[in-house]
Amino acid sequence: MKVHTYNTCNHMKTYLRYASLLLLPLTFWACSKKDRVKTPPPIPDSATVYTAQFKFPLTRYGAGALQDSLVVIPVTNGRPHLSFTYLITSTGGLKPGQQAVQGKGLLDNNGTDTLDFTHYLQVYNDGTLTLALSFSDSTHGSTSTLKEQYGIRTYADIHGIEYDLSGNYKQLEDIAFPSLTALQNLHRYGAAIWSTFKGTYDGNGKALNNVSFYSDPNTQFGGNELGFFQYVDTFAIIKNVRLTFSADGSKSVSDGYSGGIAATSYGTIVGCTVNGIIDVSGPTISYTGGIAGANYGSILACAFNGTLNGEMTGGIAGINRGSNGRIDACYANFTTLTQVGGGISGNVLVDINHQTTIANSYANVTVSSANNFGAIRLQNNASFTAAEANLIVNCFSNISTPQPNTSLFSGLTDLTAQVTAFTLSSFPAQLTPPADGKPFKAAGTNPPVLWWQ
Repeated sequence: MKVHTYNTCNHMKTYLRYASLLLLPLTFWACSKKDRVKTPPPIPDSATVYTAQFKFPLTRYGAGALQDSLVVIPVTNGRPHLSFTYLITSTGGLKPGQQAVQGKGLLDNNGTDTLDFTHYLQVYNDGTLTLALSFSDSTHGSTSTLKEQYGIRTYADIHGIEYDLSGNYKQLEDIAFPSLTALQNLHRYGAAIWSTFKGTYDGNGKALNNVSFYSDPNTQFGGNELGFFQYVDTFAIIKNVRLTFSADGSKSVSDGYSGGIAATSYGTIVGCTVNGIIDVSGPTISYTGGIAGANYGSILACAFNGTLNGEMTGGIAGINRGSNGRIDACYANFTTLTQVGGGISGNVLVDINHQTTIANSYANVTVSSANNFGAIRLQNNASFTAAEANLIVNCFSNISTPQPNTSLFSGLTDLTAQVTAFTLSSFPAQLTPPADGKPFKAAGTNPPVLWWQ
């Protein structure tokens, strides 16, 4: 009889193998459940942290940037659909009669918005501007920039003066003008400041270098009025400017008025110097002066050194005219190619009161091709009338044409001795007077200079 032996061991192995297969899904389920508990759940949108970002595009807004640049500020990374208010303040406060820039905004689906403050920053006085945003979720943010509209640091700032022609400006740094070619490309021609200036410009003793002005005969640009300022109004003050022309200088092919500081001035020009060449070749009549083409106001304690060419030239003014035209305590060292003119003023036209005066000034001139060139001013007749004689007071010249109240000098030593000997009882209010009361002082091997130089 055959005996069947039951292999318990093998049977048990088979059983365990099948049991493990049955338990495998449960094991995966258990592991999966365990992992889900340990993994952080996703954060809902309401819990997302948003920090709105925004800033002024520039760290400084000078007169040029305020006129030429857009002030557009993007707001980004904010909570979608959040409303906000904004306010701009200044450490310098607001200009008289102006209101602060403020308003409301709403972030879009992406949490962004755009604020445009172009031409709005001018309502503030110079100082640190701060833009503050307050959001409806009680969060806040701010950004700051410097507004320096009346502090002149760049060539662009000079042209920005056109935006406020009644402002009080102060030059804070030496400034070099672009080349003549660059100016032509910019279509900037006969004057740095075209419109009538009614404010104050304090050059602060800082340099204006590489200056070029010109008129374009083929276009309307440039015209016939050349100067740093085209027109200086009655109550305007230009002081402490140090202007040096480029090798190109100031050149015009048109008739009209040309000067270093102003083409035409009715205001006060005080304590300014101009160096370089002013060349006018208009077809008929032009008035060319080292400081102003035409002076109806006051030119005080100013100096010109260089070259003047034109139909009528004067070391300080091409023509001094009107009841208030006054030149006092000035000097001019120059060469000139001209038909007519004078050492200080090319011509003098007065009203019935004869108030126009030229006083306490000297001219040191080398003249070419002149038909009529006076020691101090143009002399149309063989002698001055009694009224005309009073228009010149205590002046000095190396031109031998006799003129009333004018002393002739010969050479540097004689010039220095004469002009450093006299004193004045009053000086321009805009300048600190010399302790010894003398407007001129010796300058070694150079012609005498003004006390403030």
